[in-house]
Amino acid sequence: MDRLEKAIPLPPHFSESLLKEDDWSFIIKLHALLEASLTMLLAEKLGGAAATPRLREVLSHTEISAQHTGKVALASALGILPDNERRFIKRLSWSRNDMVHRIEHVAVTLRDYLARLDHNQRRSFASDIVSLSGPFKAKFGTAATTEILTNPKRSLWVVGFFILSNIRLRIDALQIERGFSERDISDVLDELRQVTVDIEQMVNWLNQLMRAVESSPPSHTPFDA
Repeated sequence: MDRLEKAIPLPPHFSESLLKEDDWSFIIKLHALLEASLTMLLAEKLGGAAATPRLREVLSHTEISAQHTGKVALASALGILPDNERRFIKRLSWSRNDMVHRIEHVAVTLRDYLARLDHNQRRSFASDIVSLSGPFKAKFGTAATTEILTNPKRSLWVVGFFILSNIRLRIDALQIERGFSERDISDVLDELRQVTVDIEQMVNWLNQLMRAVESSPPSHTPFDA
């Protein structure tokens, strides 16, 4: 995550410190991180090394989750944002808007927010945070829903930074593809080695989530999932 933090840019170890924030601040900052990273990815895809400050400015002022004209819609149309990540970002945007547009919600926790939703809304929230299908849904579906609803902040952090790492990898891939013939091969190999490290980090984060999922019995859910 060090490279991603430097590229946005962010203070060192910002990603780890985010978990210590209150839930209201956590949602705002995680959403801002994803939006900034998505802007970087779009600029790389559309402009590459020639991306102008004007292009970045236009992208930065484009609303993230507008159905047909937002950053998420544009990235999906360009094939650089898979459906599971699209669903997560849109869900985070909806939750952020619900929580932060009224100042009296400053003390509301994510569990408070979920408690106000009905049964179907909570299940929809959980399925957007971690999209499972086929054998994974059969094996982890109920436990994943329980983990997300019991520990929403931790779940959002793990999946959010998994997506941020994916975005960083896509930016790297676009840069390597564009610059391979223009740069020294050793530079490209160094980037590929760093990509390998990033993949290992992502696998570790996923393993943490899956261990938490498998060890969280349904009875621990604070309300009917």
